This record gives sequence, C-alpha cells and structure tokens, in this order.
Amino acid sequence: MWLSLFVLSGALSVGAVVGGINPYDYIGNKAIAEVASEQEEPKPEVKVGKPHDLIKCAPPATITTTMQVLLREALDGKDAEGNERLPKGYKYAFYATEDNAKKNIAPITNEYVDIAGEPKVYWVRVYSVLDVSSGVPMPVTISKSTSEDCSFNDQLVSLSDMYQSGKADGTMKFDIATRFNTVYYGQNTKYIVRTKGIDGKGPINIIDQPAQPLDPNTKFEYNGSNNEVIEIEVTSKDGQSIGTREFSLHIEEVLLDQYTAKVEGLIDSTDENGKNKGTFDLSVVKKQLRANQDSIYLDLKFFERVRNEKNILIDTPIVDVTKYVYDEAKVSCKECMVLVKVNDKKLMTDPKGEKDVTINMIFTSRPPIKQPLTNLTRCGVAGEPQNFDLTIRDDEAYELIEKEGKKKEDYVVTYHISKTDAEKGVNLLKENFVSQTSKADKIWVRLSTKDGKNFNVSSFYVSVGYNNIRTNSIGNQLVCSTTDNVNLSGYDGILKGQQIIENNPDYPVNPLDADLIVKYYTKVDEKNKGKNIPIEQDSDFKEIIDDVYKIKLGEISEDIYAKVFQDPSKFDCPTDDFDKEGNVIYRKFNITLNYKITAKYLPEETSLQFCENISTGKQDSKRLEVIVPDLYNTGKSNAELAQDFNFKWTRWFKKDGKDASETVGSGEGKYFIDATEIGEYYVTFNTINGYNGIPTCGLTSPTWKIVGPPKAVVEGADETGMINSMEVDEKGETMVRLGVLDGGTSTVTDGYEFAIDNSAFQPSSQFYNVPIGEHVAYARNIKTGCSASIKFSVFGYPKYFTPNGDGYNDTWNIPGLKGHNEARIYIYDKSGRLLKQLSPHTEGWDGTWNGKQMPSTDYWFTVEFVNDYKTPDERNGRKVSYKGHFSLKR
Repeated sequence: MWLSLFVLSGALSVGAVVGGINPYDYIGNKAIAEVASEQEEPKPEVKVGKPHDLIKCAPPATITTTMQVLLREALDGKDAEGNERLPKGYKYAFYATEDNAKKNIAPITNEYVDIAGEPKVYWVRVYSVLDVSSGVPMPVTISKSTSEDCSFNDQLVSLSDMYQSGKADGTMKFDIATRFNTVYYGQNTKYIVRTKGIDGKGPINIIDQPAQPLDPNTKFEYNGSNNEVIEIEVTSKDGQSIGTREFSLHIEEVLLDQYTAKVEGLIDSTDENGKNKGTFDLSVVKKQLRANQDSIYLDLKFFERVRNEKNILIDTPIVDVTKYVYDEAKVSCKECMVLVKVNDKKLMTDPKGEKDVTINMIFTSRPPIKQPLTNLTRCGVAGEPQNFDLTIRDDEAYELIEKEGKKKEDYVVTYHISKTDAEKGVNLLKENFVSQTSKADKIWVRLSTKDGKNFNVSSFYVSVGYNNIRTNSIGNQLVCSTTDNVNLSGYDGILKGQQIIENNPDYPVNPLDADLIVKYYTKVDEKNKGKNIPIEQDSDFKEIIDDVYKIKLGEISEDIYAKVFQDPSKFDCPTDDFDKEGNVIYRKFNITLNYKITAKYLPEETSLQFCENISTGKQDSKRLEVIVPDLYNTGKSNAELAQDFNFKWTRWFKKDGKDASETVGSGEGKYFIDATEIGEYYVTFNTINGYNGIPTCGLTSPTWKIVGPPKAVVEGADETGMINSMEVDEKGETMVRLGVLDGGTSTVTDGYEFAIDNSAFQPSSQFYNVPIGEHVAYARNIKTGCSASIKFSVFGYPKYFTPNGDGYNDTWNIPGLKGHNEARIYIYDKSGRLLKQLSPHTEGWDGTWNGKQMPSTDYWFTVEFVNDYKTPDERNGRKVSYKGHFSLKR
C-alpha cells in the first residue's frame, strides 16, 4: 500500500535579509564538514572568522546628522588568522543584543542601520545552512569617524545585492528603486548600467551613457545569463562625479524537478476507519533533493499541504523533518507533491510560482493483532499467588494473521512486561507468570515476522480478583452549588465501603486493594420495580456518562442507582451485592441541589485587638456581625432578615495549654455578638425554611482572631518600674527604650507610636534626654488606635564626681530621689566605714570625712526610700533599697 503526502520545501533564504547569502556563492565547495556531512568522504573542519568592526566616515553635519551602514560589510573577507568570515555553505543573522543572539530570537530584518552619536554594538551569528542552531554570537561595533582624511567617496553607503526568481525564459524585472537615494541622502544621483560578464569576468560593456541615466522608478529588465552590475554615481550640482557605489542583480535557479524522491516508513497504527498513521524520516528526502552537487547547499524547509473546511490549500511548516507523522485521516491523496520555495515565499523556477517534485510515501503495514487481547482472570482466591500460562493467548494473537490468509509459522509471539520492551523485542517473560491477589499485571504481546523487522504490539491483563464485590448503602445527598451539574464521583468512597472502618451487614467493606470503580445509572421506566435484576442485564438502566448528573436548583433528582465493580477492563469477576436480606444488587439514592447563599461579614478585618481605656482601665468589646442576604428581595432590615436564619457562634481558646471551645451565642436571628474575651471566633448558619422548602447549605464565616489589649513596656525597668542601671550623663539625663507586648511574649515596636509624659507621639521607641524621676510612657497602635500606658522612674546616679572647686560636678547626690522626703543615702569606703549620711535635698557629699579630703578611688552607697506616687498606685508605701558604687576623681 502506498500513499503520498503534500509537503512543502524551501530553499535557503537570500538577499539582504536574515542570512542574506546567494546560494550560488556556495555551489561547488566541498571543504565544509557540516555541509558535507551527507557525503561519504570526511571533510576538513571549517573555522568561521571573527567579523571586523565598521568605522564609517560621517557626512558633514550641515547635510545630515545620521547615516546608514550595511551590517553585511562586517563579514567581508578573512580575519587576521586567515579564516573566512562567511565561509561557503554558511548563513548569518544580526541581532540587537547578545541575549537575542544566544536565544536566536528577534533577528534584525533590515541590515541597513542608522548610526549617530556614540558607537553601537550589534551581534552576529554565522551558522551552517544544514544546522540552523549552530554558530557562536560575535560582537560587531559600528562607529563614526570624523577624520579630515575622509573623502566624499568614503562617506557613501555600501549597497547590498538584489536576488530575484527567474522567468521561464531566463529574464526578470528588478525594482531598483529600492536602492534610490540609499547611497547618500540629499544628493543628486544618476545611474550608469554596465555588465562585467559572467560572474564578473570579461570585458566591461557600457550599455547606457552617463547622459542617459536609468530611471530609478522603473523596473529594469535584463537577460539573466549574466550577473548584471548596477553602478550608482553621485554627482555635485555642477555635474562633477564625486563618488560611486555598485550592486549586483542575480537571477536564481533551483533545479529540483529532475529528481523523484521517495521515503519508506512503517505504519504505527490504524484507526477504527482503517486510516493509517505512520512516522517517516524526511531527512532521507532532504538527501535525495541535495543529490546533485549544485544543490548541496540548499537549505530545504518542508511543509505539509492540507485543505481546510473551505477547500483551500494550507501550507503548514514541518518543524522536525526527522519525525514527520503522516495521518491518512487528515491528509489523503493519490499523488502528493513537494513544493520548493525560496525564503518560504518565492518559487525559483516555475513561472506559475511553484514547482512540484513527487515524493512517494511507501507504507509497510504492521501485522494485524487485536487491540487489546482478552484478559486472563481468576476470581475468589484470597491471599494466594496464581500461576498463569501466557501461551494461552498465542492463538488469539495469531487470529487476524490467519484471517488474512498468512501462515502463523512465519510469525513469532513473545510476551513482555512493558511496551518499550515489546517494541524492542527484549526481556521476554517466561510462559508461567505469577500474579498476586487483586493485582492486575499488564502484559504486552509482540507479534513479529521471524526476521523481527516488522512487528505489532498489543496488551492484556493478567489478574487475580475477588468474588462478591459489594456496593455500600448511601443516603440521600444534599449538594451545595451554584451550577446545575453534580459530579457523582464524589460519592465513590462511600459506595465502595472503603471509608467505613467497622465491617457489618449495613456497611459492607470491600478490600482496599480491590481496584474498584463505581458506575451510576438512571432508570428509563419502572417496569422492573421491585425485581432483583442485575443492572448490567437490565435494558431499562441507562449509565450516566462521565458521572455528571444535571439537576435544577431547588429540585430533588430522580432515583439514581449505583454499583461497584472491580475494574472490568482488568478483571472479570462477579460483583454480587447483598443487603440484610441478601437480595439487593444495587443502591438507590436521590440528590437535592441546594441554594448556596453568600453573606457579608463585619468587620472585614479578621485580625482584631481589644482596647483598654488608659484612664479607667476598662476594656472595650468587639462586635462581630453577619449581613445576611435578602433571598427574596423583601427590602427588610438585616435584623428582620436574620430571623429566617439559625446562627451558632463559637470561640476557640487555650485552657491549661490545650485547645478548648465554647458556644458564645446561638439561635434564630442571632446575627451578631459582642466579643469580650480573647480567642478565635466564627459563626455557622443556614436558613430555617430554605429555598422552595429545601434548607440552604450552611455557611461558615471567616475566623476573627482577637488578641488582648497592648501593654506598654519600659526596657530595663524592674518590677517596681524603676530603672536603676542606666547611664546618666552630667545633666542627669539618659535614654529610655519602650516596647509593646501585643498578645505575645516578645516586645514589638512595628505598627506602634510612642510618647513619654506630655511629649508628642513619635514612630521611634527610643527617647533621649529623659531626666531622673517619675514618668509615664504611652504606646498607641497606629492602625486601631488602641493605647497603653505605664509608669516608671529613672533612678540614675552619677558614676563619678570631681570635687575640685570649679563649680561643676563638685558634689555627689541622687537628684532623682528629691521627690522622696524620707529617702536616705549612706556612703561607705572600701572597708565599709560609713563616711556620710545625706538626703537627696542636700547639696550632696563633697568628698571629705571629718574635714579631710578623701582620696580618688571607688566608694559605695546604699539608698532606702518608700514609693510615694502622686497618683493612686498599688506600689505606694513599699520600702525600696538599692546599692551601688561611684568614683571620686581629683
């Protein structure tokens, strides 16, 4: 059986676009390893030369500030090591960035680029026409030169050659207007046409005189036997020639019509309509089309040609020619063709715009075999492995071969554990295969010719199953949804009985390893009502496809029947099912599609905090509220609407380190509560009467987490609120740092602002220049406004004093205790001798004892006083004692 297909083929791209290389520059070169990989003899390695930077002479600024450069010039000639920058058999592409070049994306389609100002870097990738992914990105820098040595001719722009598909008679018109004024902006130009002979060899023949230049706005027609050269001359206003540029015209040919290509492939599969599908290696065709040395450098691209619904031929590129999949069901023809294109657009030879090359697709059909074969199943054996003779399926594997009149002696049947092994013909299974209880092993069968070259594969299951698979009872189901499709597969676990721990007659439990499936049915009529006829035998039962049941909102479904099977694709065991009386073989239930309501919850913020009045010490409450929907658009208030709903409010909290919960409100119309204790709150509710008399689905609110009020903390304060280990400067001032206990055990500062006494609130928790004495600290939550306060005292004392008579720091005392009239300070030397007893209200110790000056050294002190706050405080009247030491410096 042979068929063919439409495939489109494209030659290499030409012109000054991406990879703009004339294919005929490549013909005849046999010294390229990549290109010559399809030839038998090895070829030397090709090294691509590095491109050279382009430094172009800038035109005078009075004429133009920008000029154009032809990027292609960077690939002219050889590099310093003698390597061709653009070897034969190679193409190129320029990119704006190195990343684009590496990824081969967004190539520059116009090789003429403007340069102005600073130098600019472009990237070029030179690659083999046979490997478009080859080539290493290389940089090219374009810059201007304003050297006085630049002549006017140096300032002209190079021109790229033009390529065109030829007519049948070898002539072609070229639109050279695309080159007009490209050479230099703002100058008068005239065209002199001359030929240089074939490939630029031979005498120069002037066709048109300079006095009669070619009109650039017309198409130029010439005989394609020669490569024509067009010269552009730039003249001054007085007619003096001051510079020239030239470019060539090429008529191209691709001679593929002399070949007849063919490709052989193996049919992978055949669909139910007998249409073949196969994988073919079109690289074979590529080699055939390049068989002539003149076309070895053609960069062929393949296309699949199919007809759309409007009977229009559509050409689709074949990306990977080594893995082309032919599908006869999609593409079918008696004689299919390959079309040859250039740049994926222009045909090279045929005047109609396309040239057909026949490709014969030769199919070799695989041996026919049933898909799949019949399973081998044993049932009712519990916990014992079973031996199976796989050769029992030999005759079934040969069956279709014999129906075609072929001899089974010419074929071989083998068995394998995987499809890959079967296709490769390796790792054959022994005839005696051991399978475990309730395990289904998929066995792959290979039917092949004796030489093994042509084969087909199929499969079947070897399984040991259970008898008496049961279907569990299921009650009527309420479904919460806003759609009218119910997926019944959600009830599979209940019906299988595998969600029930206790095994009793009401809840039959199937083995967990039974590989079960559930099927759902409806009944066409009730003629068999009350009869115990198996579902699979009763024509009145209709299977629900894909387990999707359609039902309207607020309706109760018809009777739905369910039955559990051990997967019938793998097992062939009975599915007897019994109720208490032992005579029911299916389970029946109904579905009600409930109205799924929505509600709004206040506050929307779910992280809340109690606030405490810093004046009275009383804590506020937090109202939690549900805004219920007006299902029937009655216009009632929320309190009135809530009377149609049942609510239950729950609080979760910690008790003795363990989770605990309690109901904090419930009943009809209980749509809010005022929470007064910390914890996590939520509410569940549903309608009382429901939609069409059917209760709605219950809703559960988000969880509100409420923490206790913030507590201000003064860092370094002891249990009395006194800070006694702070450094106090010479002015008797120090730094105090505040914080907040915000429902946790660690202090925080984020989200709070702070103040001390009557100062303004500030975002920083640090306060400088706080004097010794009593103070009040405040903390306020920026978002909620919750505030907290705490009293503290700064008991700082000078670390040293200098009794030198300069009037500064001449005595030592603790000024922070002046508010305590009863306070007494005792000063001792190293031996514990009492040197001085004083009150905070005195000037302090002057460093003498009995009229004698004491030496410079350390001295110790003790302080005793009673707390005496100006406002009521539980710490009032408490005796406080502190000890410390200081230095006397002279």
